[in-house]
Amino acid sequence: MSSDMATAASITVENPVRLWGVSAESVYATLDAIARYRPVEATLARYRRIELAATNEEYDLEALVSVHRQLLIDLGLIHPKRESEARSVSEVGALVLCGEDPRTLLQTLTAARWQSVRRLLRECLAIDDELPREEYDGLLRDDWEETVLTPLLGSFGLLSAYPTGVDVTDSAAQATLDAYDATSTDNARAWL
Repeated sequence: MSSDMATAASITVENPVRLWGVSAESVYATLDAIARYRPVEATLARYRRIELAATNEEYDLEALVSVHRQLLIDLGLIHPKRESEARSVSEVGALVLCGEDPRTLLQTLTAARWQSVRRLLRECLAIDDELPREEYDGLLRDDWEETVLTPLLGSFGLLSAYPTGVDVTDSAAQATLDAYDATSTDNARAWL
């Protein structure tokens, strides 16, 4: 999420830290809506209602749509909008839509896209127990990693960051890193 820190920060939930209404499933549904030329707002309105019922908190649909669109672009799932063209699903996006396990693919794409994800997950996995929050915060290198990346990792089910500590979802994080490591860097760059 290169340019939308303020929007991501506006939908960040603090306990556990994650992006409100954002999940691998909602990203997949948004990608599917774009592929089928359906309104993204209608698709995300369902996720917004579910999240509202679950958390009793309400955030702006426009912010939710903006974060999802930026995620789709940043993960290489859609081509960025050009002045004369509509958004279109990329080859990587088509692979996610056709894959048997889109959640794992989206988690792996997150690791492939951002070196910070790989670094943070590896450093957190090296610690056996819950990582105290102060130590985790010490691993973060900039505001983007704190404001956008940590909530995104929470939303994608790779870690749970609480005010007192951070738990990495060992199986998902390890599977994500293993999938990334199993793909040669040259092949991954060709897809991204």
